[in-house]
Amino acid sequence: MVKFVLCDPSIAGTGGHYLEYAVRVLEAARIQGFDPYLAVNAAFDGTVPDIPVVKPFRYDIWGEVPTRKKRPLGPRTAMDVKLLKYYKSRFASLWAAAKDPAALEHYNRHTGGAGVNWRWISRMVGVRSQVASRLVEDRLSGKLDELNDGEMLVHEAYIAAALCLKSKRPDVPVFEKSNALLSMGLKNVCANQFASALKFVVEEFALSEEDYIFLPTMSWTDLRGLQQFRRLQDRSPELHLLFRRNIFREYADKWQGQGFDVHELSHLFSQVAVCNADKKVFCYTDTVPLTAQYEELGSGPFIPLPIPAPEVRSPRRKSGQPIRIAYLGDARTEKGFQYLPALVRAVRDSLWRSRVVFDVQCYLPEGHSPVDMLQTIESLKRLQGPHLELHFGALSADGYSKAIERSDAILIAYDRGNYSARSSGIFIEALCSGRPVIATGGTWMSALADMLSDIRFDELISKHVGAAPIPGARLKWQTVQGEPFVGAPSQKSKRLTLSNREVACTILRVPSRATHLVLRFKNESPISGTYLDLHCVSRGENGNCLSEDVRAVGGHEADRIGTLFKVLPGQVDFWLGIGNARGATKSVMSDIEFVWVESNQPLEASVGGIYVNPDVPGGYEAGLIKAVFVLEQDYPAYAQSAAFARSILGGVHHADRLVQDILQASQAKAALTTNKYVTGFRDDY
Repeated sequence: MVKFVLCDPSIAGTGGHYLEYAVRVLEAARIQGFDPYLAVNAAFDGTVPDIPVVKPFRYDIWGEVPTRKKRPLGPRTAMDVKLLKYYKSRFASLWAAAKDPAALEHYNRHTGGAGVNWRWISRMVGVRSQVASRLVEDRLSGKLDELNDGEMLVHEAYIAAALCLKSKRPDVPVFEKSNALLSMGLKNVCANQFASALKFVVEEFALSEEDYIFLPTMSWTDLRGLQQFRRLQDRSPELHLLFRRNIFREYADKWQGQGFDVHELSHLFSQVAVCNADKKVFCYTDTVPLTAQYEELGSGPFIPLPIPAPEVRSPRRKSGQPIRIAYLGDARTEKGFQYLPALVRAVRDSLWRSRVVFDVQCYLPEGHSPVDMLQTIESLKRLQGPHLELHFGALSADGYSKAIERSDAILIAYDRGNYSARSSGIFIEALCSGRPVIATGGTWMSALADMLSDIRFDELISKHVGAAPIPGARLKWQTVQGEPFVGAPSQKSKRLTLSNREVACTILRVPSRATHLVLRFKNESPISGTYLDLHCVSRGENGNCLSEDVRAVGGHEADRIGTLFKVLPGQVDFWLGIGNARGATKSVMSDIEFVWVESNQPLEASVGGIYVNPDVPGGYEAGLIKAVFVLEQDYPAYAQSAAFARSILGGVHHADRLVQDILQASQAKAALTTNKYVTGFRDDY
């Protein structure tokens, strides 16, 4: 029987997403006729029923060693007390800000710390490269083996303070490589160990050329190790690599200047592709925009794989019960954990205090205790009550499914820069279980919702009452830059082309009886993942502003997009601006259509939930608070749209489909090749 081996160095415990994902995929592989095997980190201390397990990996995808014992942060000894005091001291806070300014901003806002000392922060930013060099020496010598993240921060602050006090003037700031794991020396150590672990897997499971190895959490250091493994192994099984980390941060207009990191990665892929004459290496991502990012490197193809979701019952909320909004996952800044205290306070201090309950998982992985997350957890502990339930520690696969089942909605306030193209497993799991979400706009999540919304609006528009659809060409468009939008009403396809930083605006007068306005168009931008900004102002009789809404729509190449705006009482018209503020090249909209709809029932703006744009008036935190109250008020409509999303996504994002796609790629010999000779990176990056 052909063997299917899943290798994941990040599986270091019996809880969490990684193990649940692996078991789901391996069970699907068994159904497809494979003999399943699992290779995990040496720190793994559990078993998996009916699946042989080996533990050859030492480092996880972040270059950490989970087997190292790390003491919890707390005053156990006199030295611990001294470290803890310094950990909460001015220097440690300033160093946290030098590494990530958002950390000190959060610390000051929620703990009443001292004001920002930008002089010291600038000095500490200037010595970051020197601190990094000292840390590499300490790490390789073993001095840092038993330090958790909190104690590591103290250690770094000591070094940074000493360097700053030694120098009379701030050094020139040196910006760290955005996606580097550690120093080049430690990268080589990680890569060598990864290659040795793969070699062990092949020998331990007696794998042949007909067998499959699937690596679902590939890092760039792992790619270097895989290249070494290929040189060591004359005949290897097929290697199927899934890349889930974004190459670029933010949008295409921010990619310029990020080419230094990408240059190294493009050569890594090129070297692997050149040595892939036997067509044994296959590459995947799990979103369309992420695929486009990787294929910019000059090698390919990168095939999008589905995200396998568990089987979870639909929500069964009874009328009159409070809405349970769950936060599930690690306590991390990029996942929006820091916004929870403000959301809980807003509900506690409002008339909705008995109608919304937050169900929050507070989980810091062992050895990881960043200062802002520790402060956030302490704030949440003080807020516990009828409106907030806290659950500490990791969740098992069964516990995770039960946490989803007892929730009515999921909070996914992820960082837009990291998730503009990157996937979210909890987002797919929420929609596949029929639960609405509160998520970040301008991300892959909202882009998928925009595409689903256009499908859903087909049914809505077929029932609309009021004015006929308005083609975009029949409106008078004005642009801040470039030529006005022109087009004949009789043409079927109308196009609006916007250069970078260009905005087109128009005014739509509200007809009688209309309750909603639907905007639909096709995104034909040349770069996948390109977003457009929609700025909609609802105006009254005298041109006064009744409400203002800012959205980021798009994100999928050549996919149809739909969004909806509510007509307010006393509203006369909409002022609508469409801007290309996030694309490095031109953005192209075609088949633009506006439809007035009359409905006595609440209608959702986007399928599956509320997507809050960080640029919304009042700020992102205020937008999240407003979204909580809107969701509570119109929950039946959002639950219905989430059920619609489940009907479409449930059959796609399944482990059986993932294994089938891997088989199809193997049969089609869609292996990694070099599309062009890479001598350097594109000039416009």
